[in-house]
Amino acid sequence: MQTVEVPTSVIPKKIRSLNLNEVSPIYQQQLEGIEDDVLRLDFPRDYSVHLGSLYRHAYAQTIGEDLVISMFPLEDFSVSLKTFLFKEDGFPRSTVLNEDIDSQFFVIPKHMVDWKEGDKVICEYQEQKLDLEKRVVCRKE
Repeated sequence: MQTVEVPTSVIPKKIRSLNLNEVSPIYQQQLEGIEDDVLRLDFPRDYSVHLGSLYRHAYAQTIGEDLVISMFPLEDFSVSLKTFLFKEDGFPRSTVLNEDIDSQFFVIPKHMVDWKEGDKVICEYQEQKLDLEKRVVCRKE
């Protein structure tokens, strides 16, 4: 079994529009019709592993200018985010996907963030503390 160390660096990601031609047909029905209302955030694989989002949905909440992603609702205002798999360096429309090796992306409602397609976002993993659930904080660069 492969071991993944706790991420300690911040990882920049480019915000993308949701293009159904770049998504597995498995998700076509779920994502069809929402393309204009959401943005795509490709999530760093190490963060998925340590956050625990590989096999279930996550929650997101905006705190100030930041988007905070956690496995538990942070407040009453948290939004549930379904995870979608994709091949990081492979065919984007692959139907052969595996949670154990493929990467994830989230679709973020545009009304939650002041981001647009092409923006660079820095994602930072924050380890669990006594009074704080482990989370990933994403902010526009």
